[in-house]
Amino acid sequence: MFYRVHQFIHAIFPHIDSSEIAWALHNLPPGARSLFLKQSLSEQSHAVDVAQSLMREKNRKNNDIQWG
Repeated sequence: MFYRVHQFIHAIFPHIDSSEIAWALHNLPPGARSLFLKQSLSEQSHAVDVAQSLMREKNRKNNDIQWG
């Protein structure tokens, strides 16, 4: 429930700082960068949140692999 309230507040009062925009532009392929910049702030913020969450999950799973 708290997560949904958090989502709602972020949708009403979107915020994305310059480091998040830089991170997104660095990680997006060239063709997607202009599309990202055309999105609303709430869409950009959501896109960065989802992408960073997926990257964290990928890194966590890679760290869980037992070698040898």
